[in-house]
Amino acid sequence: MRKMIRGIAAVLAVSALMAGQAFAVEKLAVKNALGTASVFSVDENGGVIVNGGLFWDAINKRLGLFTSTPAASLHVVETSGTNATRGFLSAQHNDGAQAAYLLFRKSRGTDIGPTIVASGDYAGFADAQAYDGFNYLNAAGFGFIVDKIPTTGTNTGLVTDATYPGKTPMSFVVLTGYKQGQAPVGNARAERLRVNSDGNVGIGTSTPTSKLQVVGLPVYADNATAIAGGLTAGAFYRTSTGVLMVVF
Repeated sequence: MRKMIRGIAAVLAVSALMAGQAFAVEKLAVKNALGTASVFSVDENGGVIVNGGLFWDAINKRLGLFTSTPAASLHVVETSGTNATRGFLSAQHNDGAQAAYLLFRKSRGTDIGPTIVASGDYAGFADAQAYDGFNYLNAAGFGFIVDKIPTTGTNTGLVTDATYPGKTPMSFVVLTGYKQGQAPVGNARAERLRVNSDGNVGIGTSTPTSKLQVVGLPVYADNATAIAGGLTAGAFYRTSTGVLMVVF
């Protein structure tokens, strides 16, 4: 009998997930062995709670793990600082060289009718936020940006330009927050490093024109002046005439 009830509960839960019905209190519940707590329930909004750990918000179409108020399509909350299994794990197990895989995908248009991306579009981004006592702020992140104007080429369905047939020209960028006491310019983060689709690396510039371009090096007259200014051995600086130097 109990197996039958669980089966019916599962079917009704799936139906609620699909239909997104608009109700408001617990309407279907499977209790624990003592009958004192629900291990599976469906509320009047079509929300589903499984053993207090998984919550489906049918109104906003969001899934929460260990939170009943998911703020995104998938929202995971962890409170343990010692649990080695917390967080996200992607595993690959076979006899080939393939690795575990994470994919970011971007198009304009819609899911069923995608259209070509434009230069400057972000194809994917990962952010790290920290609480400052009032709000969660974007403190650091990395992302992937289309960095040339793509056009549809002869390879049907592929994005190309004259230099990159069958490819989408893409940059990899790293951003960090501003240090304490430094006034932010525009966004709460600044781009620190970029590797563009030509293979050029820029530090302090988003438009590197050589294999390595560094903008913003401190200017000192000599090694002693650089050390007095706070630089340590191995740090780079330049002279007023543009000569690149290394502190020793």
